[in-house]
Order: sequence, then structure tokens, then C-alpha cells
Amino acid sequence: VLLAPSAGKYLIPALQVGSEKTTPIVLKAEESSQNPKNQIVRLEVEVSPKEVYPQQQVLIRVRIIRTGVQLENESLTPFELAGTQIEQLNQRSFRKVKNGKRQLITEISYVLLPEKTGTLLLPQLRYQGNEIRGGNSQGNFGNFGNIFQQRGRRIFSNSEAKTIQVKSLPA
Repeated sequence: VLLAPSAGKYLIPALQVGSEKTTPIVLKAEESSQNPKNQIVRLEVEVSPKEVYPQQQVLIRVRIIRTGVQLENESLTPFELAGTQIEQLNQRSFRKVKNGKRQLITEISYVLLPEKTGTLLLPQLRYQGNEIRGGNSQGNFGNFGNIFQQRGRRIFSNSEAKTIQVKSLPA
């Protein structure tokens, strides 16, 4: 399984076994053309306030909204920003129904303290998880039934990048 971190061209080099050699393969990864309203997983990032002074708190709220599927092996890229202190405040999950579809929403809150003036760019957050298909049929395999459970497709989602203006301290 190959996972492209972003859109672009990727080269799988020639592989050699003994005197035999394969031909190199060029793969083209394209941006998803999925309509955001039809996405299985959507990331929302809220930043408040968007203009601050050094050492003033910025609240960042990340929402992972999953619609209509069960997922496992979920991960989210960690927040890392040079010139800031970031601390996770809390995390909560809840369910709701929107437009007749069940949603599982995980909300993670962070506090960010910028250390110097300038423009801070909060990079895109990347989410990935595996869709769960089929039941947990244990049949004749006892506790090993999960090994034979059908694996679903890999689900990806990106948030939008955000900016925060850190103003100079007034004289």
C-alpha cells in the first residue's frame, strides 16, 4: 500500500532480483475532487482571536466530523509551530444527527502562546483512518476473528491552513 502525502508525481524505482530488473513506474497523485458536503471525514479548525500580542492566548478548536461510518486506526498530525508554546486543553466526543445522517464529532481544544511578532501560519492538519466494513464475525476462529475482518478503504482529510497576526507591543 502506497500513501501519497500530497498531490504530485511519484517515482517507484526499478527493482532488481538477480539478473532481472523491473521498469520504473511513475504514479500521479491527484487532489481529491470530493464535494466537502459529501466527505466521510471533515476537519474544521477555528482560531480565536486572529490578532494578538506576544504571550497572549490564542484558542484553537479542531473538530473531526465523521459522517455515517465507523473508523479505526485514526491519527491526526500533531500541532508543531516554531516560536510558540502549544498545550492541549481538552478533548471530547459526542454524537449528533444532521440531515438524517449520524455524525461522530471529536473536538480538541488547544491554547497557543506566540513568543514573537509577525505572521504565524498554522499548517494544514492531516487526518487518516481506516473504514470498518462488515461485522466482527468470530465464527470458528474464536478470538482471532478480527484478523479476518474485511478492511475498508483508507480515509484522508485535510484542514485549511490558518494565519494569526502577532502585533508588536505598544510603546
